[in-house]
Amino acid sequence: MCGITGFALPPGALDQAAAGLEAMCRAMTHRGPDDQGLFIEPPGIEGRASEHVVGLGMRRLSIIDTHGGRQPIFNEDGSVVVVYNGELYNHPELRARLVARGHDFKTTTDTEVLVHLYEDLGDDMLDALAGMFAFALYDRRRERLLLARDRLGIKPLHLLEHAGALLFASEVKSLVAHPPIWPAGWRPDIDPVSLEAMLMLMYVPAPRSIYKGIDKLPPGHLMTLDLRSGRSQRQRYWDLSTSPDPGARSYEDARDHLKALLSGCVRDHLVSDVPVGAFVSGGVDSSLVAALAVDHYEGSLQTFSIGFDEPAYDETNDALAVVRALGTPHTLQYASYDSLYGLMPAIFQGMDEPFGDSSMLPTFLVSSLASSRLKVVLSGDGGDEVFAGYTKHLIEYAKGHLGRVPAPALSGLQRLLRGLPKSRGGLATDLVRKAEKAARGLGGDHALSHLEMMKLADTGFVAALMARPVGFEAVAEQITSAFHRPERGTPLQRTQYADALIPLADDMLVKVDRMSMLTSLEVRVPLLDHRVVEFGYHLPDDHKLRGRTGKRILKDLYCERFGLTRYTKRKQGFGVPIEAWFQTRLKPLIRLLFDPARLRQQGLFDPSAIGGDKALDVARAAPFVFWNALMIQVWFDLQINGDDTLLDHI
Repeated sequence: MCGITGFALPPGALDQAAAGLEAMCRAMTHRGPDDQGLFIEPPGIEGRASEHVVGLGMRRLSIIDTHGGRQPIFNEDGSVVVVYNGELYNHPELRARLVARGHDFKTTTDTEVLVHLYEDLGDDMLDALAGMFAFALYDRRRERLLLARDRLGIKPLHLLEHAGALLFASEVKSLVAHPPIWPAGWRPDIDPVSLEAMLMLMYVPAPRSIYKGIDKLPPGHLMTLDLRSGRSQRQRYWDLSTSPDPGARSYEDARDHLKALLSGCVRDHLVSDVPVGAFVSGGVDSSLVAALAVDHYEGSLQTFSIGFDEPAYDETNDALAVVRALGTPHTLQYASYDSLYGLMPAIFQGMDEPFGDSSMLPTFLVSSLASSRLKVVLSGDGGDEVFAGYTKHLIEYAKGHLGRVPAPALSGLQRLLRGLPKSRGGLATDLVRKAEKAARGLGGDHALSHLEMMKLADTGFVAALMARPVGFEAVAEQITSAFHRPERGTPLQRTQYADALIPLADDMLVKVDRMSMLTSLEVRVPLLDHRVVEFGYHLPDDHKLRGRTGKRILKDLYCERFGLTRYTKRKQGFGVPIEAWFQTRLKPLIRLLFDPARLRQQGLFDPSAIGGDKALDVARAAPFVFWNALMIQVWFDLQINGDDTLLDHI
């Protein structure tokens, strides 16, 4: 696991190229504390037609071939060079095939597979890769850059393309790290559409970023840049909706096939030259992944979990029952709201762009726990998305069977739920919010109800907080278009497809990548291996959902493995008490960041709507929207103003 960065710059930037590449790497040292590698090719080399300065840089967390796998990696004659972030789980098979074709390998790292596979297949190499990755490959003969991101977007890749220049990086911070190499006429200005989307969704959906001109390469996409002509092209190389369909099969056959598929994918995800561990929360997904890992791991698999002082959210007993059954050496750390609160300064300082998923706090905590002992863990992330474990999946499934809820009844239910108190926090408040979200999803139009379940508030409420509202229409169109993109499929499949494109890639996977990389930990997600995702997407709805039970087929495998006749455990998460913090601990920070004079100078929020005492009114009315606003303010001070004195108020 690494962080990658680089550029193709006009020749006038040559004198700043080395310093710029060094600064870009330094901005993400946490992603790869073990090593750094740089490559710069200036213009004027014999045979080169382009005048661009080409640079590739990386920070390395050494996992495969820890001593010999230094990047950048070259092919035999040095004509192809690559920097790479990720893991190729099928690299042993690919290596054997390439050696049989006469390629000469100098290392045992998975990265070297890329340069030789490119020699044979060109851009079609992407179809052969099984893993999580983002890489930049420079074909020096053809004077051509190839940038690519894995199918699900497990690993990030950001692009800044402007005025004949291209910069790329694993993190946005790298792109803004060295002003002398910024493209002519570009400045890091905030994108108002992204800002409003962040308030509404708690993340900025790809391809946008918080900055105008900086894009995220979407999952399953590649970008090429011909340096001779200056032409660039972006294209999709994988689409879940058109992926291979295994065809109709009985439930029993599907369960057996999935059991074998998961076992093979978890085995592949264990490839490493350093010890591997696993997170165990006590739920279905992480427990099943850990159990399959124990089957294949040569050695003693370490497992990790965190418990919580809040009984409603604590799954310690379930996690301990799993690890006792598996016989793994286990590390448990109890967390209190105090300890979670204390994580904020470290998380805020590493914030790449504004991000509002408060579960980043426990994610950072468990990542820190594991990284104190090893470099690699397996996680159960993705099970809900792939096998339909969320309330919205049950709603779409039920709508297909029950038909449309009468409009008067639905409107009355929505009014009733909107009127219930939601500012007290705790489990009861969570249930009310989930019920209100479910009611929004019961409308007749599937795409619009899906959009409503993704939104945290009404568009008018969010727009009123902005100094210069631009509207949510463009992002709303992006979400509904994703729902309609598959040419065929049930409403449940369309929901899963849209989720994979947006909230999975831009919320959950961003959270896991950022929090784990801040602790220099590699997290692998076997349930998001593209072979598993394709299988889950094409399963008949009834194989994934039964009655009010989501993830039916995965829960059956869990019960089989742990000797249960039926799965009865209620789905749990962990609720960070942001509402309580607003009224207590975070008050000094809120007063500082939402001071009306400060807001007027900043120009992002309307002081009359959210300044001064109005801030706490917004926090009571829409706590998650206000948390997002607070994250924007924190990010602005730290990343734009370069002022970390706000941390003294936490």
